Amino acid sequence: MNLLALDFSTAQRVVCVSTDAGKEAVCTTTDRTAGPLGLITAALEKAGITREEIDTIAVGLGPGSYTGIRSSIALAQGFQLGTNVQLAGISSADIIAHSSNLVDEFAVVIDAQRGEFHCGKYCRQDDTIQALDDLCIAPPETLKKLDCPIVGPDVERLLGQGSDVFPDPSTLARVARENASFTPGHELEPIYLRPPEFKKAPPARHID
Repeated sequence: MNLLALDFSTAQRVVCVSTDAGKEAVCTTTDRTAGPLGLITAALEKAGITREEIDTIAVGLGPGSYTGIRSSIALAQGFQLGTNVQLAGISSADIIAHSSNLVDEFAVVIDAQRGEFHCGKYCRQDDTIQALDDLCIAPPETLKKLDCPIVGPDVERLLGQGSDVFPDPSTLARVARENASFTPGHELEPIYLRPPEFKKAPPARHID
């Protein structure tokens, strides 16, 4: 397959093009004002293929930057409408786990805003990584009590502990090739652990 993989769930936006011929091209940026289409175009040019030759898109679903995740999903959905490519959604936490070099048990931690963090435990044995529990939202006090190493985007700055690991674009492409199950575009949804919060607007007031 000619695969386009993208993850915009963190401050580091990543794009990877992986081709049938074994070529791979990666583009990354920390500039949040940079348009995703520019990254994709640059990666395609590096790989030496056109948009029409892409048959599969893998998207990081988060958790993380809700705006970034939504934009990458929308891009993939539009791509599918125009070209009928296959789509695969993959947990960004899983990609971070695969991108780390830790063995045995460790935790992936991602900023959830509001002074809280997404957290999930993983274990690597013999080059196989397994999620040990479901992702949850936890306060910093809980994370400081973990009895295993911590990795994640900007965790050194945010928590004062752990090692910074971002979703690696080549790893995203590899995991997508090995493990992805394909999903219709309208079924792709961000991984968002908080329940929706909204207040119903009061009835309109009519002044005679």
